Amino acid sequence: MSNYAIITAGGSGKRLPGFRKKQFLRLGGVPVFLWPVMRFLRHPSVGHVVLVLPKDDYGLGRDILEEELLHHDPAFADRLWFTMGGDTRQESVFNGLQTCPDTAELVLVHDGVRPFVHDEDIDRLLEAAGEVGAAIPVHPVKHTVKQTADGRVVRTLDRRDLVEVSTPQVFRRDLLLACHEEARRTGLVCTDDAGLLEQGGHTVAAVPVTFPNLKITERFDLIVAEHLLQTSGETFSQRS
Repeated sequence: MSNYAIITAGGSGKRLPGFRKKQFLRLGGVPVFLWPVMRFLRHPSVGHVVLVLPKDDYGLGRDILEEELLHHDPAFADRLWFTMGGDTRQESVFNGLQTCPDTAELVLVHDGVRPFVHDEDIDRLLEAAGEVGAAIPVHPVKHTVKQTADGRVVRTLDRRDLVEVSTPQVFRRDLLLACHEEARRTGLVCTDDAGLLEQGGHTVAAVPVTFPNLKITERFDLIVAEHLLQTSGETFSQRS
Protein backbone atom coordinates (compact mmCIF):
# COMPACT_ATOMS: atom_id res chain seq x y z
CA MET A 1 0.00 0.00 0.00
CA SER A 2 1.27 3.46 -0.87
CA ASN A 3 -0.44 5.44 1.89
CA TYR A 4 1.74 6.57 4.80
CA ALA A 5 0.77 7.87 8.24
CA ILE A 6 3.08 10.49 9.75
CA ILE A 7 2.60 10.67 13.51
CA THR A 8 4.14 13.73 15.09
CA ALA A 9 5.38 12.89 18.56
CA GLY A 10 8.46 15.04 18.14
CA GLY A 11 7.65 18.39 19.72
CA SER A 12 9.27 19.55 22.93
CA GLY A 13 5.77 20.36 24.12
CA LYS A 14 4.76 21.74 27.47
CA ARG A 15 5.71 19.42 30.28
CA LEU A 16 2.99 18.70 32.79
CA PRO A 17 4.20 19.15 36.39
CA GLY A 18 5.77 15.95 37.59
CA PHE A 19 5.32 14.18 34.26
CA ARG A 20 7.25 13.42 31.11
CA LYS A 21 6.36 15.06 27.83
CA LYS A 22 2.69 14.58 27.08
CA GLN A 23 3.25 12.07 24.27
CA PHE A 24 4.97 9.77 26.77
CA LEU A 25 2.26 9.98 29.44
CA ARG A 26 0.45 6.71 30.01
CA LEU A 27 -3.14 6.15 28.91
CA GLY A 28 -4.68 2.79 29.63
CA GLY A 29 -1.28 1.56 30.76
CA VAL A 30 0.71 2.50 27.65
CA PRO A 31 2.23 5.76 26.34
CA VAL A 32 -0.29 8.01 24.62
CA PHE A 33 1.42 8.01 21.22
CA LEU A 34 1.23 4.21 20.94
CA TRP A 35 -2.57 4.34 20.57
CA PRO A 36 -2.57 6.11 17.18
CA VAL A 37 0.51 4.15 16.08
CA MET A 38 -1.42 0.91 16.50
CA ARG A 39 -4.57 2.32 14.89
CA PHE A 40 -2.70 3.19 11.70
CA LEU A 41 -0.61 0.01 11.65
CA ARG A 42 -3.82 -2.00 11.83
CA HIS A 43 -5.71 0.02 9.23
CA PRO A 44 -5.96 -1.89 5.93
CA SER A 45 -5.38 1.23 3.80
CA VAL A 46 -2.18 2.38 5.54
CA GLY A 47 1.03 0.76 4.40
CA HIS A 48 3.61 2.35 6.69
CA VAL A 49 3.78 4.56 9.76
CA VAL A 50 6.48 7.22 10.12
CA LEU A 51 6.90 8.18 13.75
CA VAL A 52 8.52 11.56 14.34
CA LEU A 53 10.22 11.57 17.75
CA PRO A 54 11.72 14.48 19.74
CA LYS A 55 15.43 14.97 19.22
CA ASP A 56 16.25 14.96 22.92
CA ASP A 57 14.10 11.88 23.60
CA TYR A 58 14.68 9.97 20.36
CA GLY A 59 16.34 7.06 22.15
CA LEU A 60 13.56 6.92 24.73
CA GLY A 61 10.91 6.78 22.01
CA ARG A 62 12.72 3.98 20.16
CA ASP A 63 13.13 2.03 23.41
CA ILE A 64 9.41 2.35 24.19
CA LEU A 65 8.52 1.03 20.74
CA GLU A 66 10.91 -1.88 21.07
CA GLU A 67 9.80 -2.86 24.57
CA GLU A 68 6.05 -2.27 24.36
CA LEU A 69 5.24 -3.01 20.73
CA LEU A 70 7.89 -4.59 18.52
CA HIS A 71 9.04 -7.03 21.19
CA HIS A 72 5.54 -8.54 21.21
CA ASP A 73 4.87 -8.27 17.48
CA PRO A 74 8.11 -7.97 15.47
CA ALA A 75 6.12 -8.19 12.22
CA PHE A 76 5.40 -4.46 12.55
CA ALA A 77 9.12 -3.60 12.34
CA ASP A 78 9.16 -3.41 8.54
CA ARG A 79 6.20 -1.02 8.48
CA LEU A 80 7.24 1.33 11.28
CA TRP A 81 9.85 3.96 10.41
CA PHE A 82 11.43 6.65 12.57
CA THR A 83 12.81 10.14 12.14
CA MET A 84 13.72 13.05 14.40
CA GLY A 85 11.48 16.02 14.98
CA GLY A 86 12.43 19.62 14.35
CA ASP A 87 12.15 22.71 16.52
CA THR A 88 8.53 23.23 15.42
CA ARG A 89 5.66 20.98 14.44
CA GLN A 90 5.95 22.25 10.88
CA GLU A 91 9.59 21.19 10.74
CA SER A 92 8.70 17.81 12.24
CA VAL A 93 6.08 17.15 9.56
CA PHE A 94 8.59 18.16 6.88
CA ASN A 95 11.08 15.64 8.29
CA GLY A 96 8.36 13.00 8.20
CA LEU A 97 7.52 13.83 4.59
CA GLN A 98 11.15 13.47 3.58
CA THR A 99 11.20 10.04 5.17
CA CYS A 100 8.31 8.89 2.97
CA PRO A 101 9.44 7.61 -0.45
CA ASP A 102 8.48 9.25 -3.74
CA THR A 103 6.10 6.35 -4.36
CA ALA A 104 3.91 7.41 -1.44
CA GLU A 105 0.53 8.62 -2.68
CA LEU A 106 -1.46 9.89 0.30
CA VAL A 107 -0.01 10.86 3.68
CA LEU A 108 -2.05 11.09 6.87
CA VAL A 109 -0.54 13.64 9.24
CA HIS A 110 -1.65 12.95 12.81
CA ASP A 111 -0.88 14.37 16.24
CA GLY A 112 0.67 11.76 18.50
CA VAL A 113 -1.34 13.13 21.44
CA ARG A 114 -4.71 12.38 19.78
CA PRO A 115 -5.24 8.74 20.78
CA PHE A 116 -8.84 8.20 19.64
CA VAL A 117 -8.75 8.28 15.84
CA HIS A 118 -11.31 5.85 14.36
CA ASP A 119 -11.23 3.71 11.24
CA GLU A 120 -14.47 5.13 9.86
CA ASP A 121 -13.08 8.66 9.88
CA ILE A 122 -9.79 7.52 8.34
CA ASP A 123 -11.73 5.88 5.52
CA ARG A 124 -13.76 9.00 4.77
CA LEU A 125 -10.71 11.27 4.87
CA LEU A 126 -8.74 9.00 2.53
CA GLU A 127 -11.65 8.97 0.09
CA ALA A 128 -12.02 12.76 0.11
CA ALA A 129 -8.27 13.39 -0.21
CA GLY A 130 -8.12 10.94 -3.09
CA GLU A 131 -10.69 13.03 -4.92
CA VAL A 132 -9.43 16.60 -4.32
CA GLY A 133 -5.89 16.17 -2.98
CA ALA A 134 -6.43 17.23 0.63
CA ALA A 135 -8.97 16.58 3.40
CA ILE A 136 -9.24 17.53 7.05
CA PRO A 137 -11.55 16.32 9.85
CA VAL A 138 -13.90 18.97 11.24
CA HIS A 139 -16.72 19.31 13.72
CA PRO A 140 -19.03 22.24 14.48
CA VAL A 141 -18.13 24.92 17.01
CA LYS A 142 -20.54 24.57 19.92
CA HIS A 143 -19.70 27.66 21.93
CA THR A 144 -20.20 31.34 21.19
CA VAL A 145 -16.99 32.77 19.71
CA LYS A 146 -16.05 36.44 19.99
CA GLN A 147 -13.18 38.39 18.46
CA THR A 148 -11.37 40.66 20.92
CA ALA A 149 -8.70 43.35 20.80
CA ASP A 150 -6.97 45.10 23.71
CA GLY A 151 -9.17 43.32 26.20
CA ARG A 152 -12.44 44.36 24.56
CA VAL A 153 -14.96 42.55 22.40
CA VAL A 154 -14.82 43.58 18.76
CA ARG A 155 -17.58 41.37 17.42
CA THR A 156 -19.36 38.04 17.76
CA LEU A 157 -18.55 35.55 15.03
CA ASP A 158 -21.28 33.50 13.36
CA ARG A 159 -20.48 30.02 14.60
CA ARG A 160 -22.62 28.47 11.86
CA ASP A 161 -19.69 29.18 9.53
CA LEU A 162 -17.02 27.95 11.95
CA VAL A 163 -15.58 24.49 12.55
CA GLU A 164 -12.90 23.05 14.78
CA VAL A 165 -10.19 21.03 13.08
CA SER A 166 -8.35 17.95 14.32
CA THR A 167 -6.22 15.22 12.74
CA PRO A 168 -5.43 13.12 10.78
CA GLN A 169 -5.19 15.58 7.93
CA VAL A 170 -4.74 13.73 4.64
CA PHE A 171 -2.90 15.00 1.55
CA ARG A 172 -1.31 13.88 -1.67
CA ARG A 173 2.30 13.50 -0.63
CA ASP A 174 3.72 15.42 -3.59
CA LEU A 175 1.31 18.31 -3.02
CA LEU A 176 2.00 18.65 0.70
CA LEU A 177 5.76 18.37 0.19
CA ALA A 178 5.70 21.13 -2.44
CA CYS A 179 3.74 23.38 -0.07
CA HIS A 180 6.20 22.71 2.76
CA GLU A 181 9.15 23.47 0.52
CA GLU A 182 7.54 26.73 -0.60
CA ALA A 183 6.87 27.63 3.04
CA ARG A 184 10.51 27.03 3.91
CA ARG A 185 11.56 29.25 1.01
CA THR A 186 9.23 32.11 1.97
CA GLY A 187 9.25 31.75 5.75
CA LEU A 188 5.54 30.99 5.92
CA VAL A 189 4.42 29.42 9.21
CA CYS A 190 0.96 27.91 9.72
CA THR A 191 -0.64 26.20 12.70
CA ASP A 192 -1.57 23.16 10.64
CA ASP A 193 -0.62 21.61 7.32
CA ALA A 194 -3.92 22.50 5.67
CA GLY A 195 -3.02 26.15 6.21
CA LEU A 196 -0.02 25.75 3.92
CA LEU A 197 -2.30 24.49 1.14
CA GLU A 198 -4.84 27.25 1.76
CA GLN A 199 -2.10 29.87 1.34
CA GLY A 200 -1.21 28.26 -1.98
CA GLY A 201 -4.80 28.38 -3.21
CA HIS A 202 -5.34 24.61 -3.12
CA THR A 203 -8.69 22.98 -2.36
CA VAL A 204 -9.05 21.35 1.05
CA ALA A 205 -12.10 19.19 1.71
CA ALA A 206 -13.76 19.54 5.14
CA VAL A 207 -14.95 16.13 6.31
CA PRO A 208 -17.30 15.99 9.34
CA VAL A 209 -15.95 13.47 11.84
CA THR A 210 -18.07 10.79 13.43
CA PHE A 211 -16.11 10.40 16.66
CA PRO A 212 -14.42 12.86 19.04
CA ASN A 213 -10.63 12.94 18.80
CA LEU A 214 -9.44 14.53 22.02
CA LYS A 215 -6.04 16.21 22.04
CA ILE A 216 -4.13 15.71 25.27
CA THR A 217 -2.47 18.98 26.18
CA GLU A 218 -2.91 19.19 29.95
CA ARG A 219 -3.62 16.95 32.93
CA PHE A 220 -7.41 17.41 32.71
CA ASP A 221 -7.37 16.06 29.15
CA LEU A 222 -5.64 12.92 30.36
CA ILE A 223 -8.34 12.41 32.99
CA VAL A 224 -11.03 12.80 30.33
CA ALA A 225 -9.18 10.41 28.02
CA GLU A 226 -9.00 7.75 30.74
CA HIS A 227 -12.74 8.13 31.31
CA LEU A 228 -13.48 7.82 27.59
CA LEU A 229 -11.30 4.73 27.41
CA GLN A 230 -13.05 3.10 30.37
CA THR A 231 -16.46 3.98 28.95
CA SER A 232 -15.63 2.47 25.56
CA GLY A 233 -14.21 -0.68 27.13
CA GLU A 234 -11.35 -0.68 24.60
CA THR A 235 -7.96 -1.96 25.69
CA PHE A 236 -4.61 -1.57 23.99
CA SER A 237 -4.33 -5.32 23.54
CA GLN A 238 -7.40 -5.13 21.28
CA ARG A 239 -5.51 -2.83 18.93
CA SER A 240 -2.27 -4.77 19.07
